Amino acid sequence: MPSQIIVENNFKKALNLTEQAEQLIDNATDFPDLELGSQRLQEGKIYLDNIPIIAQQELMGYGGSRFFYRSSFSGSQFLEMRRKVGELEAKIFQGNNAKTTLNRLETQLTEIKNQYQNSNSDQERRQIIQQWRTMLNEFNLISPSTFAGTIAQQKLVAHQLDFEDMVGFSANNERLATFVSTAQDFANLAKVRSQNSPYTVSEWSDIEDFWQKAINELNKIPSTDLEGYRQANRIIVEYEDSLRDVRLRKEREENSLRNFNKAEDLINNYRSSTVNMEDSPNNINRRIVQIQEIINILQDIDPNSTSYAEAQMLISDAQNQINSLKSR
Repeated sequence: MPSQIIVENNFKKALNLTEQAEQLIDNATDFPDLELGSQRLQEGKIYLDNIPIIAQQELMGYGGSRFFYRSSFSGSQFLEMRRKVGELEAKIFQGNNAKTTLNRLETQLTEIKNQYQNSNSDQERRQIIQQWRTMLNEFNLISPSTFAGTIAQQKLVAHQLDFEDMVGFSANNERLATFVSTAQDFANLAKVRSQNSPYTVSEWSDIEDFWQKAINELNKIPSTDLEGYRQANRIIVEYEDSLRDVRLRKEREENSLRNFNKAEDLINNYRSSTVNMEDSPNNINRRIVQIQEIINILQDIDPNSTSYAEAQMLISDAQNQINSLKSR
């Protein structure tokens, strides 16, 4: 087995750096915080990757050694660390994309304001106004779970005031078209985001938020606009069905993750309680019952959840252990 000191030191350094990264990423007050968080995460990942493969396999229960690898952290902690690194990498990727989108919109918005101020053609101004509205809608499409999304909402308030000051509201039919168009933008984004599940709870929350924003836009249409109000309510019924479906999927993901974590705790308890257990018939039966309980919990994990693939691996490993115990 590799030096326990090497494994312990690498894990502790990875843990410390990953915790720093998580703090910087989740509580960022400016974009340099996110850049520093990304740097800390990459440094932590290097230490995590430096844990020898054989030690990783033993900690996860896949090693072929007959000896129990002793360390101050468990296999479930190691798996949780790997999962946390993956989640933070996904947040950084999403955050960088959101920042790029925000910067692009800010640049384009400055350009379109200048075009509007310098235009002397009514037709051209109408086209610019439509582009301007579309751009303002795009601020809402930046993921609210990112720092750039938070900044985008703050900037959007000022940009909307600028728009109203410079352009003013058009006729009611234009306002109706804007509300419906914005709602459709949110709905289309929610549909696109829903196509490649499984998704984490956080990702389902983002999709849920887009459907809710689509419904909120349609609710802005006043009841005094009889035709527009009827049209909006027909669409709202469809969007609310989609919102309920997303909430159900989110709930299944939450339940699956809860079951997976429960199974990991039982696996960890099983390993620690059976290290020095003799292979008597009673002990073997007791171990089989414990393993079967773990399998039953893992089998409750939804096939469309993020935990399913890893749960299947653990089920296979657990079944192999039962077969091995029965053959003794």
